[in-house]
Amino acid sequence: MASKVLPLLWDMKRKVVDECLCLPAHHYGLKAVEQCAEFKCSQEDYGSLSSVARYNAYLEAADETERRAIQKELLTYNEEDCVAMRHVLQWASGLA
Repeated sequence: MASKVLPLLWDMKRKVVDECLCLPAHHYGLKAVEQCAEFKCSQEDYGSLSSVARYNAYLEAADETERRAIQKELLTYNEEDCVAMRHVLQWASGLA
């Protein structure tokens, strides 16, 4: 499966960012770059590792109420990641 997917991926950092952009960030992950672009998430201290931990909590939730609360957190995180990516793209396009 990976052998079919890998050729379809495009390394934006290597092909575009390294050539055109230098940011005051330790790395160019979305969470670091969205801060440079002044994007603010509604959830503090949330990232990919947190979302994996919360998904585990979702799977192990004792009842439906707890499961729904965790599901809402995860959906918010994923939605905001999509919005952040669009914001960063528009912000970076404006720098050109």
